[in-house]
Amino acid sequence: MKLQDVMVKDVKVYSPTTNLAAVAETLWKEGCRPMPAPACAKEAPIETLSLKERIRRRAHELYIRRGRQSGSELDDWLQAEQEIRRAEQEACDQFTVRFALSLLH
Repeated sequence: MKLQDVMVKDVKVYSPTTNLAAVAETLWKEGCRPMPAPACAKEAPIETLSLKERIRRRAHELYIRRGRQSGSELDDWLQAEQEIRRAEQEACDQFTVRFALSLLH
């Protein structure tokens, strides 16, 4: 446990020679506890994002690939939309074929 990881009510200054283990033990006895670890920011799975958000993200990827040069925003958007919709259609087609095959067996 590091001293900066402990929540304290009163600010106390310690010299470089202070035994931090003893300080931590004292703080523990006084009721101070380690701070909880910060929650990691997690991105939503792609499947739960709206169509517009998925297209926006893909268009941004295309923009970055082009070296962040402006002027082709509409082209990036249209290409991203076409790619996303094509991928959705292919996934739907594959599901339909699998479902139909499962009915035959």
